[in-house]
Amino acid sequence: MEWLGTPARRFSTGVSLHSHTLHSRETLSFLGKYNQIRGKEGMRLDLSRAWWTPPLGPYEAWLIERNHIEQRFGLLALVSLTDHDDIEAPLKLRVLGECRHVPVSLEWTVPYGPTFFHLGVHNIHARAARSIFADMQSFTAASMLETLAAEAGTLIVFNHPAWDEHGIGQAEHMMSLEPLR
Repeated sequence: MEWLGTPARRFSTGVSLHSHTLHSRETLSFLGKYNQIRGKEGMRLDLSRAWWTPPLGPYEAWLIERNHIEQRFGLLALVSLTDHDDIEAPLKLRVLGECRHVPVSLEWTVPYGPTFFHLGVHNIHARAARSIFADMQSFTAASMLETLAAEAGTLIVFNHPAWDEHGIGQAEHMMSLEPLR
């Protein structure tokens, strides 16, 4: 905790807001920029529909994050798992006694013009989580953001806004951010 300096000692809790489990589907499209990736006939592989999942289950991912905060920083830990467009990890964790207060959260992929952005949506009301999640998949981002923002205790975080994950080009991606500033 020494590297954090004196101000960190005033805090009692450390928060992890961006962590994925095996419930996330991570795209492999970023590998397409490496020309050496070829199929067995020498054809370039289309990785836009390929994905992989992180190796850890919900409890293991939660435990690693919690232990890191508690052991490294000496703080109580609040861990919000945010799988891509999926709430299963926190819902499954909440059945365990030590995890019963884990917030129901996700990293929501929101299409925006020629690109998309990821929003961390944290602490969705647990009893209504499945219904809210279904609405998130069918409503427009603007109307859903208003609904989510109206929920007391829900936190919305604009995750890695400058990352051109969709691959439209950094300049065009950054221009898409302009109306949001």
